[in-house]
Amino acid sequence: MTSRIDTLPWDGRAAVLNIIPTGDIVFMGKPMNWGPKGGTGGGDSTVSGVNPSRVEVNQPGQYSIPAGTTRVFCSYSCASQHYAWIKAV
Repeated sequence: MTSRIDTLPWDGRAAVLNIIPTGDIVFMGKPMNWGPKGGTGGGDSTVSGVNPSRVEVNQPGQYSIPAGTTRVFCSYSCASQHYAWIKAV
């Protein structure tokens, strides 16, 4: 199992973070968000009824990014060298 941690700079706007695997299933930790005054909270799943910690190509995970966020911290692991495509919209 390969683990990885990414910190993504963010521009402060509210958005949805999409986690889409490029290969195998990816196991996600709940994203954590930071802003100028510390944590902004968020990282909650926006997909009802879906376990966002197990992300599959045909069922991407989506998490909220609250307004005021300047960094998003993501931790995830995968059985292969294929990781996740992380995109905010």
